[in-house]
Amino acid sequence: MNRNVWISRLKREVFLTFVPMLACAPGLPGSVNRPWATVSFVEKTPLPAGLAVEKYRLSNGLGVLLIKDASAPVIAFQQWFRVGSRDEREGRTGIAHLFEHLMFKETKNMKDGEFDKTLEGLGGNINASTWLDWTFYRSNLHRDKLELLTRMEADRAENLILNQKQLDTERQVVMNERRYRVDNSVPGAMYEELYRRAFTKHPYRWPTVGWMNDLKQISVKDCPDFYRQYYAPNNNTVVVVGDFQTDEMLWLIRKYFGHQQPSKIARTDQPDEPAQTEERRVVVKKPITAEKWLAGFRMPAPSDADYWALQVANLVLFGGPSSRLYRKLITELEMAAEIEGWPSPFRDASLFELMVSMKAGKPAATAEPIVEAEIAKVAEGGITAGELSRAKNRVELASVTALSTMSGKAYLIGDAETTHGDYKKGLTVLDKIRAVTGDDVKRAVARVFRKANRTVVLAVPLAAMGGAK
Repeated sequence: MNRNVWISRLKREVFLTFVPMLACAPGLPGSVNRPWATVSFVEKTPLPAGLAVEKYRLSNGLGVLLIKDASAPVIAFQQWFRVGSRDEREGRTGIAHLFEHLMFKETKNMKDGEFDKTLEGLGGNINASTWLDWTFYRSNLHRDKLELLTRMEADRAENLILNQKQLDTERQVVMNERRYRVDNSVPGAMYEELYRRAFTKHPYRWPTVGWMNDLKQISVKDCPDFYRQYYAPNNNTVVVVGDFQTDEMLWLIRKYFGHQQPSKIARTDQPDEPAQTEERRVVVKKPITAEKWLAGFRMPAPSDADYWALQVANLVLFGGPSSRLYRKLITELEMAAEIEGWPSPFRDASLFELMVSMKAGKPAATAEPIVEAEIAKVAEGGITAGELSRAKNRVELASVTALSTMSGKAYLIGDAETTHGDYKKGLTVLDKIRAVTGDDVKRAVARVFRKANRTVVLAVPLAAMGGAK
């Protein structure tokens, strides 16, 4: 073994062995008179450009993923909590997203607005997002403020103030967000309707923003239990990418997160969604000038090999100006203004979404058979070698672009660890795409793009259905 490597490992072992003894010292900042959790090294996975992912786990359950990258003097710090709209119950939908907003409010150690003001005043960039399978918080800041950033992130994960004032303020913000993104948005309302009809049992059927009536019903009494359960260290993965020293980073994480107590998470198995045996279709009238056709095809989860073939199929059929249906509907026939497809990357089996926005005066009924015919060509005859190669090249370019920033690297491994249980699954996407063959695409398209396997939401102008002009 290289001598420097041996010394480095010895230092790490000494650090991890003796720090727990010091952590019990009374009055030590961050200890709150409770001993720090111990930390265990789990594994190390190499990355391109001499980088690597190091995984650790604290004895209180906190997961830690580190990528040391000294290419710029910045830190990308993210917290990934395994809670999303899938973990809600009917009658209280939207509470996960509501908590995303509450997490920027007052804590026992910070006044309302202090989190944003402090970090943004130091040149930091902060944000958060909630989805079906997770909620994550991200902060990007100069490396000199690493301890401050770690302390503030840990504080809001443990010391959030939950009272009627905080709840009512953020409830109104979320309700306004729902009005803007769903109630007053034609695409937003269509996608909500699509998932509501495509799923009958699985919680993917309700929107992440929540139903309006449910948002009104969430009470202060609902909040502490949700916070204690899901914002606990054993439901959290801290991801740090940037210019730091590993031992210092682990020290800070243990100092500020190490005393937090794990929770008993009452997570229930999600119900299996029954197989769809016939098309589901609804027509809605909206204040639009041209029709929109939205279809959701039931598709497998990313754990299924066909998922990756569908990624390739999406680019060949719907992905941009070079795709088959863009050329057919937009360039050649000039009947559509936009077409886009999207294979959902959720933990469980979900929907392959396909949206066609028609030009004024062009009914979706004329485009639908063209879409079906082009899909059938792939299902029956496959794709060309050139199409397969171009699709793979596009995925590779997108992957390289995503990994070009600190926050991009952090998001990749944080999402994979939280959604799919293993950060390495985020690192093998290119390998899975490269392994896709033309026959794989043909088989996956034939499996998924069946009429009986789809739900359709057609939006038509109000006047077309006799509504107000």
